[in-house]
Amino acid sequence: MRRIGSALATLAALTLATLAQTTLAQATPAQATPAQTATAASARAKWDTRVFARMPGGHPAYVHVARSGRVYAGTYTVPDSTAPSRVLEWSAAGLQLRSWRVPARWQHRDADHGVQVATETHDGRLVVLETSTSSVLTLDPDTGRWRRIAQLPAGSVPNYAAWAPGGLYVTDYADGVIWRVTRDGRVSPWLRSPRSEEHTSELQSPMYLVCRLLL
Repeated sequence: MRRIGSALATLAALTLATLAQTTLAQATPAQATPAQTATAASARAKWDTRVFARMPGGHPAYVHVARSGRVYAGTYTVPDSTAPSRVLEWSAAGLQLRSWRVPARWQHRDADHGVQVATETHDGRLVVLETSTSSVLTLDPDTGRWRRIAQLPAGSVPNYAAWAPGGLYVTDYADGVIWRVTRDGRVSPWLRSPRSEEHTSELQSPMYLVCRLLL
């Protein structure tokens, strides 16, 4: 787990710094007129990189730009910390708006722990992966309500997730498995790697399942 946090810490600054360009392209606020949108896009040169926001109290994990235009990230593992992990919300301009603590019943705070916002449901709930309890959680940004919709087998470290036909597919940092989670919360292995060395994997695409395994 310490290596997970270290690797993400290295990537975190670049992730958040380049997110400003992403939000201009993908999450322009709904009230902006076409002229304003064109002006904002033309004001930034390609590959112009700036700091979008800073993550207080932890390493930022995967950054999710929601359909609403809001930006979300969770605090990932911080060695020797017993502080609860949080999900933070920013505007498209990088202004921090709200944050939510992960409930204690779904996190072992005396062990390495962290969360990342992997994707969202059709009704706008955030899908949050928690590492210490191998949990797939949802967070409703409108009400602040947390739910656990599935739990991977003991020892699993949920890493990335994507929707595809058949349910939600979740990668496992600790094992060479991609888990399928059905709508009723059932968990089953969908893809298993023949190798057992430490690896990471990721899933992307709202329409097609694309996986990358680093073995």
